Amino acid sequence: MAGNLDLRNKRILIVEENSMLSSSIKNMLKKMGGAEDKVHKAQNVVTYRQLINQYSFDVIICSYMSQKRVVGAKYFFLYQQSRSFSRDCSFVMIANSSDEAQLKEVQELEPDNILGHPFNYIQLKQTVSVSLLKRDILTAVHKHLVLGYFESVMNICDAQLKRKGEKWFGCHKVVVDYYAEQNNYGAAFEVLERLHQQVKHPWPLIKQITLHLQIGNDDKALALAHEYELLGYPEDPIVSQITAYQSLLDSNVERAVTVMSNLCQRFPHRVELTINCSMLHVGVGEYHKALCCLAKADDDAIVSDAQRIEIEELRLFLDLIIAFQIKGKLNPASLKATLNQILVLAQPSVIDSRKVTKGLYQLLLQMNSCNPVYSPKRLDVLYAQTHWQHRKLILIAVALHIGCLGLVQQWVPGLQQQNVSKKSLAAAVNGLILKRVDARLASKLDAIKIARAKESSGSMVDSLAIKAKEAPYYINHHSHFINAMLKYNVADHPDRQSLEQQFTASIDIVIANLMKQDPMHPKVNKILQAKQIVEQRLASFA
Repeated sequence: MAGNLDLRNKRILIVEENSMLSSSIKNMLKKMGGAEDKVHKAQNVVTYRQLINQYSFDVIICSYMSQKRVVGAKYFFLYQQSRSFSRDCSFVMIANSSDEAQLKEVQELEPDNILGHPFNYIQLKQTVSVSLLKRDILTAVHKHLVLGYFESVMNICDAQLKRKGEKWFGCHKVVVDYYAEQNNYGAAFEVLERLHQQVKHPWPLIKQITLHLQIGNDDKALALAHEYELLGYPEDPIVSQITAYQSLLDSNVERAVTVMSNLCQRFPHRVELTINCSMLHVGVGEYHKALCCLAKADDDAIVSDAQRIEIEELRLFLDLIIAFQIKGKLNPASLKATLNQILVLAQPSVIDSRKVTKGLYQLLLQMNSCNPVYSPKRLDVLYAQTHWQHRKLILIAVALHIGCLGLVQQWVPGLQQQNVSKKSLAAAVNGLILKRVDARLASKLDAIKIARAKESSGSMVDSLAIKAKEAPYYINHHSHFINAMLKYNVADHPDRQSLEQQFTASIDIVIANLMKQDPMHPKVNKILQAKQIVEQRLASFA
């Protein structure tokens, strides 16, 4: 490809963390005719995000490596996810020309052009010239499509395939995207299947899989994913997630965890993969591993406030779960500060209303204070107003923890049905989590049955102790248990230690709720007196 190079009206972005190389490239571009105010530099993600959302670029030149770190994949992905993404912009990736492994990795990303480093003025000029010519070709292809010149377009596509050197599928991508936008999926698949027969390259299969998933042809997507793997193509996020999904359907959870862990290591800039992997660990009860997984999420690669909120809330909830497991709690001031920071992101009402977000955070603050007393009615209203999937799971976990078992029984079937109908990895992972919920729910319901049986047989202390432990949301369970401990002598009880532990917990819960009403509540002293009486009685029989 060749073309006249006129950079006077071209807007170009140089993404390079090395300031010397960045300045050198800019000087070369200015020598080619580039205007000072149209050649921009981005040395970090923050500046890069600002620029790609502010301007429409003709060419983006980006280094794949920086200080022995892979950064190009992240920048390329962020551009593809930005609201300014356009096929009219050519993305040029700079790679070490003497490093075959690096060149292969860059080729798998499929940028529009690859510029080998080191390079000189002539090589840069040729690369930019070819990139702009490709841009002109894509613009022409799109115009032909709009005018209905489909045969002419396919002739252009075929002509590009016949050129020597690296295969360029830019024209095919424009054609397929155009057909998909027009809901003409039959024509899109026809182009892709034809291309799949013409060249040995992963893109035609990946795009077919993506479109089949998009229109709900999950079985076809799965079949193509198997074909992709059999052909030995490089690991791909879409294909690997389908593999993990199938593993979950086959109850091979260990295989799914392995696939997702490998995927996160290979594509650290794909934060949605990290979230899915973390939730998968939650599904098998590996909370520490889930938290470690989220800790590796690249904050610079987060594509939206919604994604950032989801990550922060999951981190926070995992911290709470781990604290509960060791019978501890998070620093209240630190927790409140974190919640306030997330609340700032949620101000534009990303998914749920600000009122719902504040309600959830107040609930988490209360749970952290080891006060499980909460109105089931309020909890049900909060759940009904919550639309975010991960928040619904958090509310189910809270309801299970405080013993609102009727709510859990009411909520879970609807959520399970939603996940079954979606047929995605995220949905399958949520289904795995809900299976754990079912198991824990069954255990708690069995305990409540035992409590009722003991009540019927006259074992009131045992019955009330179980209710206070398994359904602590109801304040009367605690007050009735405290009264029973005052009334009955349990010194010879076979499970005296458990009764003592629950007695202490119930005392703390009742006092906390009395002081919540009034810091000087007169009943607090009565409760403390009851505690002293019971403790002295038990001590005398020690």
